[in-house]
Parts: sequence; structure tokens; C-alpha cells
Amino acid sequence: MPMEKFPNISFVGRVSAESVEKKALEYEQQVTEDHRLNLTPEIEAKLNQYEVPKSPKNVQLFEHADTWAQERQKICGVQTYDFPPRNIFLLTEEGYREMVRGRGSGAAYVESQRVVAIDRANTFRLTAFVFHEIMHCKGKIVIELSQHEGDIHENVLRSGLVVGSTNKKNREGEKHTHLIGLEEAVVAQEEVYFSFDLLRRPEFRELKERMDSESGQQTKREILTRTGLVEDDLSWFDSESGEYEMVGYPGQRKVLRYLCREIADEQGSTDNEVYFEFLKGHFSGRLPTIAKLVEGTFGEGAFRRLGDMGKDDNSAVQTLEALKKKRLSFLKAKEKK
Repeated sequence: MPMEKFPNISFVGRVSAESVEKKALEYEQQVTEDHRLNLTPEIEAKLNQYEVPKSPKNVQLFEHADTWAQERQKICGVQTYDFPPRNIFLLTEEGYREMVRGRGSGAAYVESQRVVAIDRANTFRLTAFVFHEIMHCKGKIVIELSQHEGDIHENVLRSGLVVGSTNKKNREGEKHTHLIGLEEAVVAQEEVYFSFDLLRRPEFRELKERMDSESGQQTKREILTRTGLVEDDLSWFDSESGEYEMVGYPGQRKVLRYLCREIADEQGSTDNEVYFEFLKGHFSGRLPTIAKLVEGTFGEGAFRRLGDMGKDDNSAVQTLEALKKKRLSFLKAKEKK
């Protein structure tokens, strides 16, 4: 099947080749066809109530977001594919809370390659949110197919860097997920880089000029001093009102920066070179290289500990402290050799 139309999905499991081919075709159809053709009457009714039509400007910016994501795929040596704007749904905040039942401002449905986001007047932040979710969708996806009581069951085993439990473990009540905090760190860091690029577009020239002005830089310094954030954490701010928004998962990104710095020091490389190994892992799903780098810098068990980092702030703080202790122990043991 043509990769420019179909995302990076693989199928595993002890089922017949015919079953795999059938599921692969189903996924190709649901990804490449207009999602509205397969909506249930209930979902269609809710969309009619809560959906906000995308403006031509929205579509243009979302296409730019996808183009930028494809460039990142190329840099990492993976095949690219288009993420069509028709697979992006904008909802009112009320509609988002009811239909998605989640916090935040956007959600990615990786299996169906669908993005849902809260519509907002600030098109700069809206585009950045949509880019974040597109990046999740472009991560490596592994679908486990298993047969149970005569039926074929599907389970997302891998999504980007995230490792999920098997169908068997799920049925036994042992469902678990690993590396979700690291996945969010990498995708959020990509959002940081994308936001820098987005500010260079003509649509946001005035915003960039205000942010780069003398008063804007003063406002930024005041915000960073008051909040303890670093510059990468600050996505957008208003030099007149002092309002600002930050890129998500600052704690997880702090862990990622620490990982890159320490691994680069241990390997004699650069932070950026190490970072791209994590980004490659997101797109390819291959974890051995990352695991080797982490264990070779922090010691045995470090990668498993990193895998326990979740999406909440406390988890990121605890993971950073645990890795610092492991790094110290690793260096002490190294000195004794």
C-alpha cells in the first residue's frame, strides 16, 4: 500500500495472514477515506452541535504543520505521508469536554489518524496544539491482533515511544503503559521547535515583532523570573497584558534535556545528536538504541525507571531525582574501575 497515503502501522500477533490483510485494509480505508463517511448517528449529531468549521486560514496553517512534521520524518530517515486537514476536527470547549472527556486542548486518535482540538481565537496556539497531536499520529504504531473465543481483537501495542501491554495482560487485568512521559517530552519539544518556525510566517509577523520588541523582552524576563520557567517553556506571551501560555509537559522536557546532556557528555557527542536518537525512536518505534544510551550513562535499570515516568508533574520530578541518583552511582562505580 502506498506510504504517502498510509501511516506507519504494523500488525503483529498469532492470527492468519488473511486476518492481517483484512485488518490492514480496514485501517487503510479508515485512514485515507473521509472520516465523516463512517460516523455513527450519535457522533454525527454531536458534531453538528459542537463542531466549529475550519476556516481557509486554519486549513493553510494545518497543512503547514503537517509539512513541517514530514520534514522531521525525512530528517530521521522514515517515509512520510500526508495528514489531511479533513482528519482534524475543531470543537467548542463544551463539546470537547463532552466528546473527548479529557483535559488539555487537543487529542490524537492514532489508530484512526484523527485529531480533535478546542477551537480558539489564538490561531498561533491552535496551530501549535494541532501540530502536537499530528506528531503523535505520525509515531510508529504497532497493532496487536489476537484471536479470543473466535473473534479477532485489536490492541495498540506501540504508539511512538509508548509501549503498551498485550491483549492477554489486558484481559487478566494487568494493563500497563510505559514510556508515555518520554513520548510526551519528545513531542512537546518538537512543538517548541515548530513554534519557533511558525512565528516566521507572515500571519504572525506582528506577534513576533511585539514579542521581540524591547517591552516584549522585558515582559518575557519578568514572566520567566516570576514562574521559574525556562525560555523553551514559554510558547506565547502578550507584552501589554502580561498574559502567557507555556508548552506542555515542562517537567518531562526537563528530564529529556537532562538525559540528552548527560548522555552527550558520556558519549562525547552533542545534546542535539542525542535528542535526535529519541526523535528517531518516536518515528521508528525502535527502542534498543535509546535503551543502550540510557543504561550506558545511568546504569542498569535506568531505562526501566525512565519508562515509569508518567504525564503528571510529580512523576517528572521523581524521575529526574531518580536518574540523578543513578548517574551519581554510575560515575562513582566508573571511578573505582
